[in-house]
Amino acid sequence: ASIALAAPTGEEEHSVAGGSFSYIVVVIDAQGASSVHDANGLQLEMSAAAHSCQASAEVDWIDCVAQRTFGGLPALPIRHAFAALWQNRDFWQLCEVHEPSLAVR
Repeated sequence: ASIALAAPTGEEEHSVAGGSFSYIVVVIDAQGASSVHDANGLQLEMSAAAHSCQASAEVDWIDCVAQRTFGGLPALPIRHAFAALWQNRDFWQLCEVHEPSLAVR
């Protein structure tokens, strides 16, 4: 699938792969350049933000994640996306923070 964007610098076309939990994030920077990210790109960006929020004193952890995802996104869509992609913070920590178990042979 592709998406056409009308940005201040002109129209741009981006290809995006869809999935069962399909999310598309369009980022337009201060210079008007755009980039499009699929669910995997969103998940990677949210995970990087979540890692940086681990030691944060934020009242609501997901608010911190939202503020640090792609330079700042509204908390409600990030809350929904996080729940769809990881279920909850505990599962994210199991997948992303804890050391992997040793292989048993």
